Amino acid sequence: MAGRAIRYLDTQAELGITKHIGGNAATNELIRLCHISKKDRVLDVGCGIGTTPVRLAKEIGCRVVTVDVSPKMIGWAEKWAKENNVEGKIEFLVADARKLPFKDGAFDVVLCESVLAFVKDKKKALSEFRRVLKKGGYLGLNEGIWWPTEPPADVKRYYEKVAAGYVLPEAEFRRLLVSSGFKLVSAKPFRVGVVREFQDRLELIGPKRIGRVVTSVAKLTWKMIIDPGYRKMFVNAAKVPRGIANLTGFGLYVVRK
Repeated sequence: MAGRAIRYLDTQAELGITKHIGGNAATNELIRLCHISKKDRVLDVGCGIGTTPVRLAKEIGCRVVTVDVSPKMIGWAEKWAKENNVEGKIEFLVADARKLPFKDGAFDVVLCESVLAFVKDKKKALSEFRRVLKKGGYLGLNEGIWWPTEPPADVKRYYEKVAAGYVLPEAEFRRLLVSSGFKLVSAKPFRVGVVREFQDRLELIGPKRIGRVVTSVAKLTWKMIIDPGYRKMFVNAAKVPRGIANLTGFGLYVVRK
């Protein structure tokens, strides 16, 4: 019995955790560079467990709409909003980044954090982001990139197999933004530090969620025992190519329509 294919994002939704490279500091920088204020209507694409839309609603008070392709992630995000008493200030929808259910020019700002690495047709998603933005509106992206150099073929194959991820080299990603009709405002590449990444994940999860995540890990471990699909995913994930850490980066990109 081969088992159904399980991907990295499936386990994220199962555990109720979100991976935003760079953590809260990266999100804060995007908010600053996009000049988000209380008067803005903001779309968060790929909300995960909802840390960014909750922060926007709670700390800035802007109007927030958030989407995720995973109904389970939307469920986590709604719980997080309720725990922070902002459930009435955020609109949650299940939707694909490549086909957004909004009118043209509906938003002042679009944010998208650690999502496009998992979208093969990035051009289509960027076209949708541009369509729903008002003229002069900002798009803020926190995205995984290959940096400082492009990886060998085996590293790319590993990432695609384990995570269904389609990461681009930094310069290629920047060119894609410009060729999609945006005006580049800021592009800042960074290396991914293992220790810092772990700290950022704990910060994003928050102390209130630690117990919930421990329970979810136990559940996921049981699934790995009984479900061949999960077992295969973990076996594949353990076969990490040498040198991958030295080629993994992320970038903060802000562009305007």
